[in-house]
Amino acid sequence: MTKILTLLILIGTVSYGQKTVSNSMSNQHLSFDTNKIAIIPIDRKASLFKDAKELKLSNIDFRAVDKIFNNCIQTHNNKQDTAKKLNDFVDLKKYKLQYVPFISSNGQRKVYVNAFRDSNLNFDVGWKKGLITVYDCGICNFDLVINLTKNNYEEFSYPHRR
Repeated sequence: MTKILTLLILIGTVSYGQKTVSNSMSNQHLSFDTNKIAIIPIDRKASLFKDAKELKLSNIDFRAVDKIFNNCIQTHNNKQDTAKKLNDFVDLKKYKLQYVPFISSNGQRKVYVNAFRDSNLNFDVGWKKGLITVYDCGICNFDLVINLTKNNYEEFSYPHRR
């Protein structure tokens, strides 16, 4: 009995903050931290999505996005001089993420990732409904496009200090 109880506690601890969310574009349920990540529909006004089509993410896709995204941030962080008082080291725990999955005009499966620091901004659930634009220099925001077809990232845009 204690082994079962220990196992249940362990499962509860591992899944803390994770919620099963119904993917509005499919019947599949995705598991991710809804306090940190929101899946946003395509904004047709943005030039990136002009000729794009909706993309349904699977849990396998979601794990691939997570892996590619973390590799991008690790590559970026490895280039930082942490001895400098001001550096551009990214601590992902301080960011909220918006994912916009889409199929590009050339048929590639991509996810636009918009990241912004939530400590400087007072957003309620509105950030889960539409893209947030932060006009700031420094480490408050960045974005990139993850290409699931090519299994890489592209267009990493990080506003460096001037």
